[in-house]
This record gives sequence, structure tokens and C-alpha cells, in this order.
Amino acid sequence: MAEQHKVLLAGADERDLTQLAEYQAIGGYRGVPKARAMTPDALIDELQKATLRGRGGAGFPMGARRRSSTARARSRSISSSTPTSRSRAPSRIAR
Repeated sequence: MAEQHKVLLAGADERDLTQLAEYQAIGGYRGVPKARAMTPDALIDELQKATLRGRGGAGFPMGARRRSSTARARSRSISSSTPTSRSRAPSRIAR
């Protein structure tokens, strides 16, 4: 059988990657400070450039998913601050 070349789990046999320090020692989370310093739109742009795919069965592009969920959240926050007929207290009917 051909020898495996591990990419995703490289170093997993030599280290206990369930421990945070061990995971960080092989480069785990090294992109977090950069991501936290970015604006949400810039982070989504990076996801789109990287062409990352989701882990679901459809393999939906992560950048597109984040962009659509962010747009939905923004539209909800805008519309929820606007009074509507549904947001008023129900009328009381005197009997």
C-alpha cells in the first residue's frame, strides 16, 4: 500500500492536538489575530479569494455563505428598528 502524505493532520501522530499549546505549536490558529483585525467585509472578501468550501454535503462556498448571512442580518437589524403594524401592542376590545 502507498504511503500516506498527511496535509490536514500533519503532526497529529507526534503531538496531542487536543491540547491548545500543542495545536498552536504546529501553527494552529496563527491566522486568528489577522482575522480579528479585519472588518467583516474584508474577512468575507478573504474567504471568497481563498475559495474555501463548507463541510456540508453541497460544498457551498464559504465566502458566498458568509456574505448572504451578513446581508440577511443587516436587513433584519434595519427592518427591526422600523416600527411596523406587527410591532405595536394589540388593541384592547372593551366588552
